Amino acid sequence: KEQQPAPFSLQAAVLILPVNPILYNGDQSLSSKYERGERAVPLKIVARLAEYFKISVDYLVGLTGNNTL
Repeated sequence: KEQQPAPFSLQAAVLILPVNPILYNGDQSLSSKYERGERAVPLKIVARLAEYFKISVDYLVGLTGNNTL
């Protein structure tokens, strides 16, 4: 049986925040807290990440394995 790829994770997606000021223009320490799961990522940033990666928010947060918009 062919193994399905794991859903794209929000925790992985936030790694791009510090290097992309278009997506996020905030404090580095706050983005580090998002990476470690110490703070919830605001919906506004989740939506920007989904748009940037051209995936659905549901896929990004792991609610579905279907990455189509």
